[in-house]
Amino acid sequence: MEYSPAKVKFNTAAIVTAFGLRGVLRVRRLRNCPLGTMLIETSRGRYVVRRTAPRSDLELKRTAHFLVYLRDHGFPVLVPLTDRNGRYWHPLGATVWSVHPLREWRLQPFDPGNAPQLAALGESLAHYHMAGKGYRKGADSKLTLERVWQLFAAVQPHLPPYLARAGRVLDEEVRYLCSALDVAKLPRGPILVEMDPHRFCFYGNKLRLVLNCEPDSRGPFIFDLANAVNRFCFGKNGYDLDRFETLVRPYDRVRPLGLLEWDAFPNALRLSAARQLCILLQRAFLDQAEPWAALEPKFHEWFDCLRVLRREVEGRFGPLLAVMATGYDYRRYQRSRSLS
Repeated sequence: MEYSPAKVKFNTAAIVTAFGLRGVLRVRRLRNCPLGTMLIETSRGRYVVRRTAPRSDLELKRTAHFLVYLRDHGFPVLVPLTDRNGRYWHPLGATVWSVHPLREWRLQPFDPGNAPQLAALGESLAHYHMAGKGYRKGADSKLTLERVWQLFAAVQPHLPPYLARAGRVLDEEVRYLCSALDVAKLPRGPILVEMDPHRFCFYGNKLRLVLNCEPDSRGPFIFDLANAVNRFCFGKNGYDLDRFETLVRPYDRVRPLGLLEWDAFPNALRLSAARQLCILLQRAFLDQAEPWAALEPKFHEWFDCLRVLRREVEGRFGPLLAVMATGYDYRRYQRSRSLS
């Protein structure tokens, strides 16, 4: 994560005064760093300054309380300081800023090819779900069947003729998932949804921070695991069984997957791929946030993933299905019931 000691464009003195940071030694501008915008070094420690997306005071307060909740349960997150008015954020003009204590800042993003890091990610994902089980606040996330259906219905009329086949496949896929994927009985709670490697900050092979955890991202836990498998275990040659087991086995040791979750795993993978395709189409043709030429390689990669999951082409998905079919240990379930 790079940094540059360039001059700060916002009022550093106002931030330092608002949050009561004493003994400032150095202020650094962070460049291309997911941790934040500025690094303030004081005699009492380091603090990272982050720009917060414009939201209501209630949403900001709920997010801060959720981060405090995760920290109290031992999950590695950035917890904001309170300013002199007792708020976890501070408005400066049209922007909102937060300040977070930071022990280590020379961290590296997640490398999917690093097996120890992949195992640490699976274990931490399970810890996140375990900690979130007791957090009852929040609404369902964007990773739901209804929202994926709404997203596809909005983007479908804007698809160009050369994507007609992809549109038909997505229409068929979303209709199938709405009838085949029953999420009512799946364990649920706060989930990460997006599996961007830059969200997971490592020091060596140890996961030190997970960024951008939101209380309103709720849904079945298996959806998070499916997103991680599609994001980190699928490549040009299809699925990698070794990576899959390296990710899923540590998760299952911390939070054993139930029979319903193993059964829903294949369809959760299909939902994850369909959602990513709909998001890319939305950005290109509905929001026009990015040109299609820039998004087309990602689209084809996710479309190939969906075709493998639909068993239209070979992509080494069979070994993963075998693991899913035998992953649930019925004797472990019976043992836990007898002990309870």
